[in-house]
Amino acid sequence: MTDYLGDPGPVDEISHGSRPSRPGRARHQTSVSPGAKLTALTTALAVVLTGGVVTAAWRSFQSHNAPERLVPSTAFAVGTLDLSMRGQDGALASFADHFPGSPTHHGDGSAVDRLLRAVFRGSSDPHVDYDKDIKPWLGDHVTLAGWTDKAGKPQMEGLLESTDDSAARRELSKLMKNGDGAFGFSDGYAVLGNNDAAVHAAIDAAHHSSLADNSSYVADIDALPGDPALTAWVDGPAALKAIESSMAPVEAKMFERMGPMAAFGSASSTFAGRMALGVRVDDRYIEVDSRSSGGRAQHQASTTDLRTLPATTIAAFELGDPSALVTGATTAMKFFGGFAGSAEVSCAASVDVLPPASAVPLTVPHRKRVLRELAQKRRDLRRGKGNGCVSEHFTPPDPLKQIEQASGLQLPGDAKAVLGDSVLASYGGLTMQGMPKVAVRTHPADLSAARSVLDNVQTRLGVTSTFPLAVETSGDDFLLGTSGDYLHDVEQTGSLGEQAQVQLALGDLPATVGAAGYVDLSKILPLLGSVPRDVQTLKAIGFWTSLDGSVQTSQLRIVVG
Repeated sequence: MTDYLGDPGPVDEISHGSRPSRPGRARHQTSVSPGAKLTALTTALAVVLTGGVVTAAWRSFQSHNAPERLVPSTAFAVGTLDLSMRGQDGALASFADHFPGSPTHHGDGSAVDRLLRAVFRGSSDPHVDYDKDIKPWLGDHVTLAGWTDKAGKPQMEGLLESTDDSAARRELSKLMKNGDGAFGFSDGYAVLGNNDAAVHAAIDAAHHSSLADNSSYVADIDALPGDPALTAWVDGPAALKAIESSMAPVEAKMFERMGPMAAFGSASSTFAGRMALGVRVDDRYIEVDSRSSGGRAQHQASTTDLRTLPATTIAAFELGDPSALVTGATTAMKFFGGFAGSAEVSCAASVDVLPPASAVPLTVPHRKRVLRELAQKRRDLRRGKGNGCVSEHFTPPDPLKQIEQASGLQLPGDAKAVLGDSVLASYGGLTMQGMPKVAVRTHPADLSAARSVLDNVQTRLGVTSTFPLAVETSGDDFLLGTSGDYLHDVEQTGSLGEQAQVQLALGDLPATVGAAGYVDLSKILPLLGSVPRDVQTLKAIGFWTSLDGSVQTSQLRIVVG
């Protein structure tokens, strides 16, 4: 453990008396440093950041230091939760009270107190009593940050605002036992890290240059709408650099090519810009807003057709650039289907399972010779040499050919011809015959080409399925669905956008969107049979994304009632 207080020099950039003129806000991100001991850090922080505690107002720090002033300016991912609840405690209580099982129905204190009390109630090894062990010293701010040190390696830092350092020290000492993690105190905060050196380095780096002085961070966070309870921020290129710096060169190259969204682009394209996220609570909904920079140009679809769907619409989804989705989905199917042609070995006698080449550590002595011997062993097994093994070649089915055989669609070309530059899908419930009311409205570049594709699909489905498919045109739009009657209803001017629940779920729906969706959960959940009472409280979900230049804004609302 450490009780590091920083450099006591004549100029203290962070002090109890300092007040930032306009601090930013922040986001959590798990460390990518291999082998880091985060068990105790998770115990001390995750219980505060999770358990449904999306509970805070953001922008007033009053006489407190902003936590961003104790986060190094090299931070690539930051999350901050403000527990002061200025102006939102009543909204949080009202929102949580809609759930029959919410802990806000019991006990005393604010909604935050009741939620945190419930989170800590089930803690063990050691057990933590919120009212006795945490509440006396925990201040308003909790922050988790990933940052890079002088060597360019990723580090993790946690911040807990402390109103009583002595009480905080006693409790953290119990939580961070057995040498798992370390903590120190500086300027009203408990600073948590993997070890003493990491804690000292984080404080020193923040004293030298803090995230509060990062103009990009401040601008991104301040641009979020409303008064977020929880904020998050990621610098994509810096995060990618931090991740790859923790890998061996070969692993970093593989991650770049086969990252989290490999089928839809490289890791560098996935981490192309910055992202800021904010969460706020209202009496009947929780809202998640985000802003992402570095967005690519894409077609935006008008929301007029979405707003004028039938008032009885249960679910709707609109997409302004379906071609990109088709291309990505097709690439993904090819990517995962690319394992075709693999060989499996069947052995009459038991043999040792050979590890793949990737499982051989880079540090193994004579690694190349080991890999050559493994490769030779595999060749011998495939040829049936040794241990009674017989080679069996298995070629998985090609998903694109299966789709073509079943529907007649040749992907991606036929799908792009039908969908064009926008698509609107809607679900209106079930008919008396039990068939679903489903319609899809598209805007193809060539109606005749789209019609030709659908004629082919109808012919194929007529042979292999009894599933009906109605096709119509409306101006320059193409409509297809499960019945002509429902297509007629969709073609007429409806009033979905005027319904109170829809307006609550979609909020300030822009005139054009990259994507938008609405689901009436109050109509969907009863179809699932018996569901928990708390789940029945969910009434609707609405979301949309819109692009303005290179900045993409998004909103998601979950409505209760």
